[in-house]
Amino acid sequence: MKQDDLFKQNLPQKHFIIPTKVINISIFIICLLMFIGYIAFKSNTLWTKPKLVIMAPIDNIKTKSKVIDVIGYTDPNTTLMINDKKVLIQPTGAFQTTINLNNNINVINIISTTKHKKTNSVKRTIFVEE
Repeated sequence: MKQDDLFKQNLPQKHFIIPTKVINISIFIICLLMFIGYIAFKSNTLWTKPKLVIMAPIDNIKTKSKVIDVIGYTDPNTTLMINDKKVLIQPTGAFQTTINLNNNINVINIISTTKHKKTNSVKRTIFVEE
């Protein structure tokens, strides 16, 4: 058999060959869908406010103490303000600070703000008895 005859042999009809153009288009569509999914996932952080959980103090408590600890957690990459004072957040998002109280009613404003200026706030009212 000559070498030219080898190239002239036909493939059996049962073989299915995917054209290169179809493979290229499929890869492009998969990459495009992955890119769109990534953008949708990342844009979620642009629209959502940060979580803010205050474990202590509970709201509307009465106390005789002139100080109280504010304990809670928020998203780690936020800015936390308690009564207009910046509070340090741990890498885990946990925070704790002590607030001085006045006699009678005290309102504690806790605000967590993302770098995209989305905020979440909690207020706690503390009544100090004399």
